[in-house]
Amino acid sequence: MAIGEVSIEKKEGPRPCQSFREAWRSFAPAAWLGWQIESNWTDLFTFSVFTLVRPLSGALIVVVMYLVATRTNTQTDLFAQIYTGNALFTYLGGVLFGMSWVIHEDREHYEMIRYVYIGTSHLYWYLLGRAVAKFLVTTLSIVILLAAGKLALGLRLYWATIDWPYFLTAFTLGIISATGLGLALAGWMMITARQAGMVSEVAAGVFYLACGFLFPIDILPHWVQAVARWVPFTWWNEGMKRGLFGHGNSQALAGLSNGTILNWLALSTVVFGVLSFAAFFGAERLAKRRGILDQLTSF
Repeated sequence: MAIGEVSIEKKEGPRPCQSFREAWRSFAPAAWLGWQIESNWTDLFTFSVFTLVRPLSGALIVVVMYLVATRTNTQTDLFAQIYTGNALFTYLGGVLFGMSWVIHEDREHYEMIRYVYIGTSHLYWYLLGRAVAKFLVTTLSIVILLAAGKLALGLRLYWATIDWPYFLTAFTLGIISATGLGLALAGWMMITARQAGMVSEVAAGVFYLACGFLFPIDILPHWVQAVARWVPFTWWNEGMKRGLFGHGNSQALAGLSNGTILNWLALSTVVFGVLSFAAFFGAERLAKRRGILDQLTSF
């Protein structure tokens, strides 16, 4: 019987006074399960090699592109901006894909989503827990990338000059935005077939190009720049780079103070978060009403 045909009124949405204990009982096991899925698929040595090689292989593509395009060495401020932007973007791609793919994985592969849905206080706590494992693995990958860049490529990143309070504030707001969008994409997966799993990758690619992670938004068409200013990831990227280097890489945003950057990031995070949560809960209600939340779409 499809989950939408089962009478489960308590799942109509999160209760405003839902206790921390109820939320934790869904969040903590989901985080443990996510870590087991991420790290327990092979022996420790193979997992360690995979965790090391995967981020480095992607970074090497960016390094080669930079060397071919500029014909300069890697000990420049431009390279530091490009390299760190590419590394920090891994968080966005990991969170978006990690959260939305959980729906596909539990529905299509393990065929357990109906039991997860009924057994948790609410599905969004379960999704947040599963995202923690992806966040930890991504953090490890980024540490490897930055260490390799510093030791092997002469990356101009000096820990003593980093504005840690500013960087961590911008980083936290950006992760909140990414989590909200991840929930929205998870909602999209509830009402679409398994082929929609590529949407998260497409979305991540669009933000990668349009929000300044690889190159400044200055070179984009004016209408794209205008749209990018309403996306929190543009301000997130600018804020993190100002925290790391003392300045960003966009001339279009250079005239704005550090406080203004954080204010825009906070405002866009709130707006983006509200819209993302509304999209998630709307998709959830639609999936239940149609009885398709646990419907297999493989063929």
